[in-house]
Amino acid sequence: MPSVAAMLVTASVAMVGPQTRRMVAAAEASPCAGAQLDVGGIGSSAATGTGILTIRITNVTPVACTLAGRAQLEFFGPGGKPVVSQIGDVGPGAAFETPKPVMLHPGTSAGFVVTSRDLLQPGADCSAVVSIRIHLAAQKATFTFNLPRGTAWYLCGGRSHPTDVSALVDDGALNGYAPEWTACASNDLVLSLLPPGAASGAALVIVRLTDRVGVPCTLDGYPKLRLTTATGHTLLRFTSGRSAGTFPPPPLPRPVSLGDLGVAQFVFSAADYQVVADKACPSSTRLHLVLPDGSGMVQPHSFGLCGRGGIGPFTEPGILTQPYLSNGAWQRGGGAG
Repeated sequence: MPSVAAMLVTASVAMVGPQTRRMVAAAEASPCAGAQLDVGGIGSSAATGTGILTIRITNVTPVACTLAGRAQLEFFGPGGKPVVSQIGDVGPGAAFETPKPVMLHPGTSAGFVVTSRDLLQPGADCSAVVSIRIHLAAQKATFTFNLPRGTAWYLCGGRSHPTDVSALVDDGALNGYAPEWTACASNDLVLSLLPPGAASGAALVIVRLTDRVGVPCTLDGYPKLRLTTATGHTLLRFTSGRSAGTFPPPPLPRPVSLGDLGVAQFVFSAADYQVVADKACPSSTRLHLVLPDGSGMVQPHSFGLCGRGGIGPFTEPGILTQPYLSNGAWQRGGGAG
């Protein structure tokens, strides 16, 4: 029979629930650095005269970190004109309670909720907001988030534009206010290919997807891709989260919200020569793409690729690699070291 002391130790361990473990983990992780973060992923809704906006901040590195406090915001209208707003922190629900540390594991998101009057009626004093400057004091970082074209956020109620901003909270809490816009469908997008780059026996291709109908939507995660012959025979599939050859690791996932003519991209890479056989890769003639919502598209195009293919997640244009930190992770837009 176990001793009383042993029983007390066992009981105390049993009482440590998931919430306690999360708090301990958050306390052990270092605060996020600005270079670890990317801003994107928007949700919007309205309730009884209140407009609700949620904006996500994603850890785009392989290193866990924490966020805490509140973001400081500045609003701008068309042409970069400042929109004056009287900002507070009083709003509905748990997001507006006292800030608590939020753990951001690699590829996960936190963010904040913005509420304002939503009185889009004749004679109402409203100002359109097309971009938001986000200051994170603890990270000593500033981000400018441009709302997708055709999706302006309106601040109403006079020159002071009463607006409330929540504490930084996890993605689950954000979704309770306004989930990310629905997943983009292939019928709403146009696919285009940039000229490939090559390095040491491998080639990298950038694929861009443009919202052609102006319906707000979100791309989040990894695409599924295969290259085939004209008859549909698959010549090459791609593994998510890896790169071929000497190309640096692809970035980590983050939500990308699109509006009218908004653009997202992803990259894929593979060998462009069969070294062992000492001959060229077989040529494919079709690119088959499947989006996270399950819809797909086929693009005629010739590729001479083979071997172990790798593919990155959806990102904003111009992001090709992971951020490079002092601990040896990769950096946005750069290479090693």
